[in-house]
Amino acid sequence: MSEELPYQRLQRHFHEPVRLAILSLLVHEVDGLSFNQLKEGLDLTFGNLDRHLKVLSEAEVVSVHKITGKG
Repeated sequence: MSEELPYQRLQRHFHEPVRLAILSLLVHEVDGLSFNQLKEGLDLTFGNLDRHLKVLSEAEVVSVHKITGKG
């Protein structure tokens, strides 16, 4: 059984242009961005952005913090 090469691991997570766009927006924000800011900034649907964030989170590339309710 052959071990996966580092490039292959990267390619698996970053082959989608949307994921690179997400990272491009986040890299400039020290405090991160809200889901809605990302959604609007990238003109994505809720489901599409959610799926891409899950992949990046599972790869430990981004950290997702969910905040519920107001006040």
